[in-house]
Amino acid sequence: MSAILPPVGDTPVGQHAHIVRILRGVFNKRPTVARLVLEWDLQVVLKALQEYPFEPMSKTSLKFVAIKTGITTFRRVGDLHALRLGEGAVSVQNQGVTFLIQGPSKTGRPSHISPKIFVPCFKNKKLLGPKRAITWY
Repeated sequence: MSAILPPVGDTPVGQHAHIVRILRGVFNKRPTVARLVLEWDLQVVLKALQEYPFEPMSKTSLKFVAIKTGITTFRRVGDLHALRLGEGAVSVQNQGVTFLIQGPSKTGRPSHISPKIFVPCFKNKKLLGPKRAITWY
């Protein structure tokens, strides 16, 4: 309010005693309500990732492959986008795939440099396997 309205005397409008009192009254009458994130069931999510529209991956869109890849690898889309491809940047093993990444991640800190991302293989749950999802991606 002080940025738009002129001061009252020598006091900015947003700091005037009457305005402050009104705003406190409004807050007391209608306090902010903490909105909690809805809980979700992991089993429901895992079951959904094994069905349409996520499967079969050979018939789904890139959008759903990307979503499944992000969920199964527990990575942000920006992290997946930063994966380096090409010789020396990807190492495929039986237990998974290791990628080098370019630049810092969104949540990275200067003291915590993680130049590699390991994507594991799930042998007993092939449809949920991060290695399979990232290979398709």
